[in-house]
Order: sequence, then structure tokens, then C-alpha cells
Amino acid sequence: MSLGERIRARRTAKRLTLQQVGDTFGINRASVSDWENNKTRPDLDRLVELARTLGTTTDFLLTGRQNDTAAPDWPFTDIDPSRWALLPERVKGKIEGRVLAQIEEWEETSIKSSPSKAA
Repeated sequence: MSLGERIRARRTAKRLTLQQVGDTFGINRASVSDWENNKTRPDLDRLVELARTLGTTTDFLLTGRQNDTAAPDWPFTDIDPSRWALLPERVKGKIEGRVLAQIEEWEETSIKSSPSKAA
């Protein structure tokens, strides 16, 4: 995955438009589109702010590598958040529903198996 593809994936995952990202930098949406299509690249100062805007790190944008701070709310360490961003919303909803069901099942099981605090 290229820098531009990672920018696009994070932008769409955050549900930001090209114009919204452009407004952050005082540039037009075509310039952001050029980044996403690998026609140009953001300069270093913009790259840092772009990572903040997109909720990721410069390391992820440049290399695709994840680290502990890349997506602190992303619990799936073996799944690249940019791949998640490419899924249709209906698929994401189904997956989130399954994960939530598993969490609730675990919570019920752990409550039943925890020792009673009654005196």
C-alpha cells in the first residue's frame, strides 16, 4: 500500500472529505487528491499535522507499520486499520455486532464465575 493509499484509507475511515482535510491546511481538495493519487506528497510539516488529523502516526503513513501509538483505540493488532477502512459499512456493522456479542458473552461468564462478595 502506498502513502497515498494510506492517506485515503485513513481519511475515509475518519469520514472526512477531501475538502475537510484541505481546509485543515488551507489548500484545495485537488491538492489532497494529488496526495492520495501519489502525484505529490505532503511536506514534512504537513505530514505531521496530517497524521494527527487522520488519527494515526507519520510512521504509519510513510511505511504502513503500526506501533503502540498508531491507533490507540484499535484493538486488533493483526489487522491494519486501513484494511478495515476499505470494508463496506454493512460489513463493518456485522463484524462490530459479532465482537460486541462476544464481549457481552465474556462479561456474563466472568460475572457468573467471579466469587461473591456477600458477607
